[in-house]
Amino acid sequence: MRKGLQSSADTATRRPEAPGRGTSSRHGGSAPSGSASIIWTLMALVLVAGILYAEQADSRGDSPVGWSLAGGTSSGPVEITGYARGLYPGTSTYLLTRVTNRSSRAVAITRIWVRIGRGAPGCPSRTLRAGRYGGQRLVGAGRTWRVRIPVAMSAYAGNACQGARYPVLFFFRQGR
Repeated sequence: MRKGLQSSADTATRRPEAPGRGTSSRHGGSAPSGSASIIWTLMALVLVAGILYAEQADSRGDSPVGWSLAGGTSSGPVEITGYARGLYPGTSTYLLTRVTNRSSRAVAITRIWVRIGRGAPGCPSRTLRAGRYGGQRLVGAGRTWRVRIPVAMSAYAGNACQGARYPVLFFFRQGR
């Protein structure tokens, strides 16, 4: 029998579909995919974990904590972006970071810390270690401040990690 053809015995033994019921997603039917719901669930969990982390980090003081995803999304008018170049296994450099205050009044930044996501396949987030900024810096209304935050790549990172792009999430604390 040729591939793609069905015998009459095969079609005769199939169970007919009940009206109003499609085939299961396991058989390529029109039911929603389980992987889409898993992705949405994971995204919600990451968001909740980020919020809980920010609240925990804020528990030591009464100053507001914000976050900014390198690439443009932030929790408010302060946006932080950054990148590092020339990073390969066993080296350290700096995240060249820009803090932009898009509000109409000055903001005092007292702390910046970084969470790094997974890079290319085989490059988990633990291959990079980032430092932090601690101090007191007033960023004027509509102004940008540049700061360097140390970052290092583990000597045990694979060669595929050299030049890989890692997502970076910046957290910051602003003084009052």
